[in-house]
Amino acid sequence: MQSSDERDIVRDLLSLLNAHNGDFGSSFRQLCFFDPAKESEEGYVRSFAKRWVAAAAGDQPSDSISRAEEALGAWLRVYAKRVMDPEEQAAWKESGENRAQAMKNANPRFILRQWVLEDTIAKMDAAVKKGDIPEARKVLARVLDVS
Repeated sequence: MQSSDERDIVRDLLSLLNAHNGDFGSSFRQLCFFDPAKESEEGYVRSFAKRWVAAAAGDQPSDSISRAEEALGAWLRVYAKRVMDPEEQAAWKESGENRAQAMKNANPRFILRQWVLEDTIAKMDAAVKKGDIPEARKVLARVLDVS
């Protein structure tokens, strides 16, 4: 059973993503690279939040980006405290699993979007209709290389 604090931290992140149009998959992938041990280092959280927003929130007006970075920075500080909690550290140690690696394994680097798939299929169909099978394979290979 999750405690109220655990539900709140998740609810707060989901609210943050919703409020700032954050991409769910990209956001969780970015979180894999956050080092909570560096939270107290000067500028670490601010620079991480800036990179995260750039990667996961897309094109937004600069004032929206600033608000997203501030909100995310505040959330990251709460998250860092949670991750660095001795009970949390002991639980991960007991499981024998590395938290960051477990997160990377659960959050893919690439999520195939429907529009990318449709574009790939259209390009492959056009190449096949021209009789250019090697070109169709190259189109497919480019998408597979990203994943």
